Amino acid sequence: MIAGAAPALAFCRVTKRWDPAIGSPALTDIDWTVRSDERWVVLGPNGSGKTTLLQLAGALVHPSSGTVEVLGQRLGRGDLRTPVSYTH
Repeated sequence: MIAGAAPALAFCRVTKRWDPAIGSPALTDIDWTVRSDERWVVLGPNGSGKTTLLQLAGALVHPSSGTVEVLGQRLGRGDLRTPVSYTH
């Protein structure tokens, strides 16, 4: 990782509720950091929140609470289409 570089992905106390009126949240209080030199595999049973986690990581949906940062930009506050280069 580049010294002082922002993580590629950072979740801080992320909760995602698809419909607050029914059932429990898909994800609750997730803290997760992925650095630019790391590779992760997401495993779990059906209904455990894998797809929701990846939708948040891919900036396809917003969290119900908490923060998601992708390439140093907070989801909902920056333009994630702006290219970011990492030098290894």
